[in-house]
Amino acid sequence: VKRFLLIILILCSGTYSQVFHGTFTDYRHPDRNLYLYDFIDLAGQPVDSCRVDPQGKFSFRGREYAAGLYQLRGAKIRPLYFILNPQEDEVEVEISKNGNKQEVLFLKSKENQAYQKYFHNLTRACSDLEKEIYIKTFHNLDSAAAKINETNLSNIKRYLFTGFSDLESTYPGTITHQMIKQLIPETDEPYNTRLENYFKNRTILDVTYLRTPLVYHKVNTFLKYYSGANRVDLDFSIDDILLMASESDLSFKKCVSLVLGYLDSVNDTRRIEYVVDKYIGEELDIIDNPQLRTKIEGRYRLKIGTTAPDISVPNQEGETISLHTLFKKSRVNLLMFWASTCSHCVKELPKIIKLYNKYHTSGFNVVAISLDRSDSDWQNAIKHWNLEWDNLSDLKGWDSRST
Repeated sequence: VKRFLLIILILCSGTYSQVFHGTFTDYRHPDRNLYLYDFIDLAGQPVDSCRVDPQGKFSFRGREYAAGLYQLRGAKIRPLYFILNPQEDEVEVEISKNGNKQEVLFLKSKENQAYQKYFHNLTRACSDLEKEIYIKTFHNLDSAAAKINETNLSNIKRYLFTGFSDLESTYPGTITHQMIKQLIPETDEPYNTRLENYFKNRTILDVTYLRTPLVYHKVNTFLKYYSGANRVDLDFSIDDILLMASESDLSFKKCVSLVLGYLDSVNDTRRIEYVVDKYIGEELDIIDNPQLRTKIEGRYRLKIGTTAPDISVPNQEGETISLHTLFKKSRVNLLMFWASTCSHCVKELPKIIKLYNKYHTSGFNVVAISLDRSDSDWQNAIKHWNLEWDNLSDLKGWDSRST
């Protein structure tokens, strides 16, 4: 029995149990269920859940949560971000409403007091400082613009270093303190030195920081401000990030999604294809943002030279037809998405009808998928325009899988 108890004691000594609990103070109808999501996989499944009692109290307890940022979700609250750290046994929060505004007060957690008070303002200041350094380095400023730039640099540096000093003295060693420390640029070093040292501490491979916004800020800042004048070296910057991230599957998955998200935000389709072709291939499931993944899937699978995806859609008689089956009937096919309520589509119809009538006997066909939701609108339009080609629709509009 003594040996058994000793083994249990040893096993338990390496674990910790953290309590995250709180109260809805002004909510008349608080959520019955709350869900906890890990920041590293916000689109995935919740890592924990709990009930809310009639007094508006809730508690997550008895689980081992990895250090990092988490999100609290419920049907009647705005998503709430907060930090869990093994060094804190308890995190307590009060959630109230002031009109339409949700107010949050952390009662027991230096980690979250630091995050709430400093993180967003100081990360914005770090980004502003990087921008001004970039302008000074790569823009040919006249004397007036240079003076404005120096004033901006001075003001941002003063604000940033005052705020960071307060954070460091009040909340030393917190995750927020460590994140801001790694985001502050070395303003007195030349560009090439800062470029060489940017990922020197290999932050993007640290699991704790992958669970925070730090890696997002590091990756986006590097792509925006460390890719040369007018970002001519952006391809090299992408390679620098993804080659380092490839040392860890978790880091690679996160960084690929961040790089693609940045490229999508600036509409850089060429480099999106570059990343997909070089680093992902057909394994698009690695992209952790569902909307971005769907968007890139469409771009990648519809590139010139690739085979059109096979989809099955009902025809006018309700019979489900495969696109590839229809395509085999003709030498050349035009796949058209349209709707009877779309003025642009209706305007183009006479031109397409003219093409169809001229070349149909030579092996040209039109496959028209309608985004109508009303069967009568769709059928009446076909009859009105005398559309003799293949007409398909599941009458689901933009919710159609084919669309």
